[in-house]
Amino acid sequence: MTLKKNGTVVISVTDAFNVAATKHGMYHESSGQTTFDSFNFAGVGGSPLIPLTKPETGQFFQRSGTLTVGVGGTGTVSISGSNADSVSHAGVEANCSWAGTGYTSIAGTVAAGANFSGSLTNVPPGGGLLTVRYTDATSVSNAVACGVGEVFGVLGQSNSPGGTATLYQYTGINGNTLSTFGYNNATQADNTTWADGTLDGPAWQRCGEILASVCRCPVATIHLVRGGHAIADFVPGAALNYYGQFTAVIAAAATNGIRAVLYWQGESDAQGGTSGASYAASLASIAAQIGTDLGVPFMPCALQALDTGTATQPHQDAINGAIRAAWTGSPNVVRGPDLNDIPTEPEDTLHLSTQAKDVAAGSKWAAAIRDKFFGPAAAGGFRRIGMEGGF
Repeated sequence: MTLKKNGTVVISVTDAFNVAATKHGMYHESSGQTTFDSFNFAGVGGSPLIPLTKPETGQFFQRSGTLTVGVGGTGTVSISGSNADSVSHAGVEANCSWAGTGYTSIAGTVAAGANFSGSLTNVPPGGGLLTVRYTDATSVSNAVACGVGEVFGVLGQSNSPGGTATLYQYTGINGNTLSTFGYNNATQADNTTWADGTLDGPAWQRCGEILASVCRCPVATIHLVRGGHAIADFVPGAALNYYGQFTAVIAAAATNGIRAVLYWQGESDAQGGTSGASYAASLASIAAQIGTDLGVPFMPCALQALDTGTATQPHQDAINGAIRAAWTGSPNVVRGPDLNDIPTEPEDTLHLSTQAKDVAAGSKWAAAIRDKFFGPAAAGGFRRIGMEGGF
């Protein structure tokens, strides 16, 4: 197909989008029937006379309000841009494609060269195009792909990205998208741009697939990953300031809140022999500060089974024991998944390094998140959605 915006071709018949859109996630159930009910219009854009700075392409906003078995709620979409026209305009209005056809005023008169900002409130969960235009020149508009749904912070070591590639993200299940922001590890600078695509990372792909199917809304993760570091480096106030980096990335993502912080860490502590009491104290410190700074629960997982030649069984037991005890006895800590029945061997000593194992971990993460925040009854809302790769 050829896609035009304001009469200008932005996606041609030969564009790679047409190949990718048909190839990735445009079918569901087991029939394999192509259903063109959701395209990712990332980068479609529009008039240079009304450039947008927020949202970024692929950005998601946290929903709030009462949910029924995981479904419902609304969110606020924050918008900012500038008037690059040579004349003043009487106002700015916006529309989210998944919320209906009407436009809502978000800003009054904006002079030539001036900035504007505003928001759309009570936006239902979903994903698609946000279109922004001048009230007195409606043909002058700009658009960006974004959404309202569930947003989670992910903090931890080198297993926490959920796979073996560099950047992890998920998209394509009928508009329900897992998008990442702020991925960081020990050798990379912060990535402060939302990313949206169908790359590797089957743990969070599987987790996103289940949660999006249950909640009928997009799902996003915000990552700060520091491989090879013990919990002492993640404690608030530690010299390396990983906690400070994490909260800075959460703030930069500008999602109007998150649901929870997911914590996948402890391999270095099991390897180095950190005592259970010391690990528990550090875990409590992080959880308490998360509650103060972000106002959300802290969900650590019990670790996958590590190679006992690299991390002795007593050392692993000490770390996992501290984590499991925190689930029921530490303020602001909620029960996470127990990954201990998934072995890292024979492929690796510390990491889950096969797709099957990452998918198993992702399923456990999704079940823990679902049961805590949406209720076990939400499992009835799950529908299996087909995608390339055979998850």
